[in-house]
Amino acid sequence: MKLSDALVSDLLTKCDLRAIAAMSPNGVIGANGTIPWKIPSELQFFRKTTLYSSVLMGRKTFQSIGHALPKRKNIVLSNSNISIEGTIVINSVDQIMQFDGTVWVCGGESIYQLLLPACRELYLSIINENYQGDAFFPNYKNFFQNPETIHSDPLFHTEKMINKKLI
Repeated sequence: MKLSDALVSDLLTKCDLRAIAAMSPNGVIGANGTIPWKIPSELQFFRKTTLYSSVLMGRKTFQSIGHALPKRKNIVLSNSNISIEGTIVINSVDQIMQFDGTVWVCGGESIYQLLLPACRELYLSIINENYQGDAFFPNYKNFFQNPETIHSDPLFHTEKMINKKLI
């Protein structure tokens, strides 16, 4: 599925939608429903960045986490008519416009694929080691530019990029 140009434009102008992700250099973001690396400092960066904001994820990503992320409004985008304790379930991308403040898109692969064009910024942590997996971060270079390193760690670094349509 692809968003219409009009919906992308509406989301860019009416929402503070941003994406945050971690990937290995070969593009892996997941393996068998889990994150294939254990890097506490990267999880701390994610937590610190998204705390007291909204986080938006797909149903499978939520299920892999297993619970609502504390001190954040948890939004689950699903085409199923489900109810999940501690979350707000939405069934349509245009429902994102009802949320105030920053909404962080945080996975999985299909949600990134769908929403990256409508995100104002991308915070991408690049792990220093390749991993094997079955979920990959989509091509983002068509949508974002001006990478700026905002965090460095011995095991990863994080780049912040801006949507080309906003430059």
